[in-house]
Amino acid sequence: MPELEISALQDVESLFKTSSDETKAWEAAIPGLNSIVIKSSQNDTYRRSLSGSEGIWRLISSCFDIAYVKPSHDQPPVVRYWYLRLLRGVVLLARNLCIDSQDFPQRLMIQDKAMKAFNSLGATFAFDEIEVALYKTILEFISNLTMKAVLYEPKNSNLVAQFLCYPTKGLEDENLFAPYALLLRNLTGHTDFVFDFLKLKESSNVLYDFLLKTIAYRYTEIPAILRGTSQDDVELSTLSSIILSVFRNICCHESFSPFLSELEVSNPKAFLEYLAMAQLLATSIESWNKFELTTIMSWCFVQLKSMCEEVKTYFERNVEDESRAKFLHDKMLVVLDILATLAKFEHVRKFLLSYNGLELLVSLLHVFQTNLLRVNVLKQTTKNSSSFKITNGRGEKVWDEALIQSRLDLTNGAIKPTNFPECKSLVIEVLGFLVYSNKQAQDMVRDLQGLEAVLSNCVIDDNDPFIKERSIMCIKHLLQDNDENQKIVAQLESKTAVQDEALSSAGYQINVGDDGKVQLARPQG
Repeated sequence: MPELEISALQDVESLFKTSSDETKAWEAAIPGLNSIVIKSSQNDTYRRSLSGSEGIWRLISSCFDIAYVKPSHDQPPVVRYWYLRLLRGVVLLARNLCIDSQDFPQRLMIQDKAMKAFNSLGATFAFDEIEVALYKTILEFISNLTMKAVLYEPKNSNLVAQFLCYPTKGLEDENLFAPYALLLRNLTGHTDFVFDFLKLKESSNVLYDFLLKTIAYRYTEIPAILRGTSQDDVELSTLSSIILSVFRNICCHESFSPFLSELEVSNPKAFLEYLAMAQLLATSIESWNKFELTTIMSWCFVQLKSMCEEVKTYFERNVEDESRAKFLHDKMLVVLDILATLAKFEHVRKFLLSYNGLELLVSLLHVFQTNLLRVNVLKQTTKNSSSFKITNGRGEKVWDEALIQSRLDLTNGAIKPTNFPECKSLVIEVLGFLVYSNKQAQDMVRDLQGLEAVLSNCVIDDNDPFIKERSIMCIKHLLQDNDENQKIVAQLESKTAVQDEALSSAGYQINVGDDGKVQLARPQG
């Protein structure tokens, strides 16, 4: 039994109980506690002996209980300083000891008691050095305690949220960032916590205002990666990796879908930034388990369905609304890119096919084929101006100047969001994955008149870079071991004779038999 250490902690406990106004009393308690803290950080054997003492943990727990009941509200500033310093010493000891023992502190719910004690200071938060140091030490303690397992009580969701909101009130101390993000990573690994937390209004302050906009955007390389201005081989900092882990936990939780849907209405800007983080995760992480993929697809598919309907409605209104188009375009690029990235997984392909995702994508392709302008940059006429060839989806020249100006920035040679650049190419890329070695999917595309749409995009289109290459690959998969599709394409080719290069690239050529019938065949030799 560590008698000397228990005696020192009992003195601290008594001091918290009496809440003395005498500065000397608080100062006198510091050396004894300080020596225990220092020794427990330097001597592993000593630390293990203390961490296994239930008596030590009960005294630590009692100190937090008393601090919660008797906060330092009415004390003179100088006494408040020593009060917070002594309380921090107790937290430092708990932080050191929980490295070797999590059982006692978790059983005594000490992490919740530490947060309660800190939250009780809320009426007099000063955001001064000692207060911030106390908060940082509590972050470190709870991060250590929850590293292996998180003990979470749903009834305490508001308590945790209040504690996490402390630095969101304008505090920008870099020393807090790593332990703060680490604690969030641990907490969001607990499914019940995420379920409750995303329902709280405080989640926006914590995740969006502080973790994303303050920490990630100002102090990590994440913004450069999102903008595409970082080097491809950039190595993520530890802080960036932890932040991405937090968002991975959230994006892979079943509550993320309703959270996103509500956010799209209440805060469209934040909605797009959450989607961008999800896109970064999807395109940078190679390993996903089936549960994660299912969860991602559940919210991604909801977004796909709503997008298809929204884009269809947008074009039916026949009003060139650049603001609305930009939002839809930004959302569509992210969702389609996530689908194109994850469609390499058989589990994702099965999910999309099971929920009529192929029908949605072909329908979206037809909407784009009917409404988008095909753009070919012929030459650059001046420094900021280019010459364009503008046609519709059937390859017919477009003469409507008002329509062209609503879709293109002719002065700067740029394509506006109203023409949804890059979207059609991504749709075809996803379709290529879905029909690969899947005759049922191949037949469905044919039945939905998707063959013609894909084939007609085997051309260069600056509105959709790489659409020719993706369409050729998609045609190749659509024709693979599918006689009916080959017959349809051969008939189309014999009438138009414009896509021979595309079919050749896909590994086919058109033959006319002795009976006059047109068919596709693999080149000989």
